[in-house]
Amino acid sequence: MQIPVSGYLSPSVNGADGIAGYDLEVIETGEVMSFLKRQSADDGDRGVSKVGSFRFIPEGLARAREILKRSAAEDCLVVDEVGPAELQGRGVWPELAPILADPCRFALLVVRESLAGDVLERVKGMNVVEVLRFDEADLVGRVLKERSR
Repeated sequence: MQIPVSGYLSPSVNGADGIAGYDLEVIETGEVMSFLKRQSADDGDRGVSKVGSFRFIPEGLARAREILKRSAAEDCLVVDEVGPAELQGRGVWPELAPILADPCRFALLVVRESLAGDVLERVKGMNVVEVLRFDEADLVGRVLKERSR
């Protein structure tokens, strides 16, 4: 039995000084666009949604939200990642929370280890079955391998 996979990955974008941001890679299509960018002095405030030293690219965040809203009930939904913004109820949380609360849905959430306890607390009472630990490269490789089948 083959399970359809939808959602997105957030591969890092390296710059001269380390990670400059993260792209949004749509699993179903391979489409790639900017998702998060390291905040710079030139950015100003401009009402953008910030998370730590990064800011969301509005088009990337809108696309991530759309992916969640349009995901089919039978899909394994991959969300890379659930992070500080979602812990504050921002980012993609408004679209993700109803999916996690639906007992008929299945989602694979990527969470950095330092936030795992906080995310588990946030999803308490929702349809979360188990937390598995994977090396990031291993998980992304598995998802991409399954996508190419």
